[in-house]
Amino acid sequence: MEDYYGEDEIRIYPRKKALIFYTVCGLVFVVGCIIIIGDHNYSGILCLLFFGPATVKLGLTAFSKKPLIIINDKGFYHQNVGLIKWEDIELVRTHQKDNDYTSNKYFSIIAKESYRSSMSALRRTLSNVESFFGYGTFNIPEHLFNIPINDLARMIHQRYGVNISLEIAD
Repeated sequence: MEDYYGEDEIRIYPRKKALIFYTVCGLVFVVGCIIIIGDHNYSGILCLLFFGPATVKLGLTAFSKKPLIIINDKGFYHQNVGLIKWEDIELVRTHQKDNDYTSNKYFSIIAKESYRSSMSALRRTLSNVESFFGYGTFNIPEHLFNIPINDLARMIHQRYGVNISLEIAD
């Protein structure tokens, strides 16, 4: 399906090729986990418990016809997170994280504390870890979008008045 940028709603579908690639990589890890389990190594079970569900989720997302993101008057909906209402969003941020090997760009939603306190304990803990490392409450890597993330942030600001921080040069 193609992305839709209408007056009343923006629908963004995941980049299928990227998700299929990640699913294949996940399957390789799952096979490795099964081989490790064959050697009666308990770390293989832990590996399988992590990579198994993650790989299934990636595969389902890759072949789903549902949009990854829906942006409308109600708020920002992400397939994995659910709806975040506009009044719960403090800032939309685009930023770059560099390390010794790669440079990654992210589209981040920084939610207000009132929203963060309503999240499940697990999601709140994961969100706190992401925030500690300089990310937002919810982070989506740029390579999953079919649109430049600065352009998307500007659209959100123009349509819904949400504050934005563009830290990536156009």
